[in-house]
Amino acid sequence: MDEFSSVFEGVTDPRRSNATRHSLHEMLMIALLSTLCGGEGCADMERFGWAKEGFLRRFMVLKHGIPSHDAFSDLFNALDPGGLQTMLLRLLEDWAAVLDGDVIAIDGKSLRRSFADAATRSPVHLVQAFAETVRGRADDRYLGSTVRRQLAQADLILLNKCDLAGDADEVETWLGETAPDARLLRTVRSDAPIDIVLGAWTGRAALPAAGGPFDHTQGYTTAALDPPAGAEPEALARILADPAHGLLRAKGFMRRPGGGMAAIQTVGSRWTVTDAPAKAPAGLVCIGLEARTDFARLRRAVSDS
Repeated sequence: MDEFSSVFEGVTDPRRSNATRHSLHEMLMIALLSTLCGGEGCADMERFGWAKEGFLRRFMVLKHGIPSHDAFSDLFNALDPGGLQTMLLRLLEDWAAVLDGDVIAIDGKSLRRSFADAATRSPVHLVQAFAETVRGRADDRYLGSTVRRQLAQADLILLNKCDLAGDADEVETWLGETAPDARLLRTVRSDAPIDIVLGAWTGRAALPAAGGPFDHTQGYTTAALDPPAGAEPEALARILADPAHGLLRAKGFMRRPGGGMAAIQTVGSRWTVTDAPAKAPAGLVCIGLEARTDFARLRRAVSDS
């Protein structure tokens, strides 16, 4: 904790007597970390402390345990706002110097509705990385573990700002070693074909021309399918999610062979099947790209299921 004490230089402890049983710097550090993680008040600071106590004890003594929300409230009610503001501004300046002008070097997203419980597959993890800075950030003392963790969990990495990197090929090679299970796509302004993002197409990615992003409002096609009688929902879901058919999205209801209704949802190559209300209408709606989705072939595969 001593190495962080300089961060709080200039903040005077206003507490007296028994109120000082918890270290000022430890309380301020817990409050800061809680806020950075989305905490919104003193109760969240206490909850954060209990949830992360094992982590905090790596660099804190916590002689009297985790401070209560009342202790945090009393502290901040008594603190000089001017001193606290000066500390926070100094901290922001230090962070800006470390980041060298870059606010975000990597950004990870889990795509909604891309889960696949029945297939034991997690949601699609999409990571956008700046070619110019991602390698340096991965070696950063404070940010490195987060950057490497997001890369390791990625299904698809969109490599952006390649024109600013000294050697984009070298960065791409490094990413291949750091995240060997992820697909890698060079992009302009992180723009990528939706079927590649969802994993619905396994062919070679066509990269966007510089300055010419994809038009995501054109080129879609839809179709309604009637689930065949006697088919297993899981078998049908696997067919719909087969990349060979090029579907982006499919959802609907069908009757199970043994009775009862099932809900089917697919996103790219991921699928899930769950129970549905008894009165749910049978039928499936599918969305694909005109250039890559062959609904006639898909209907034949569904009929054979």
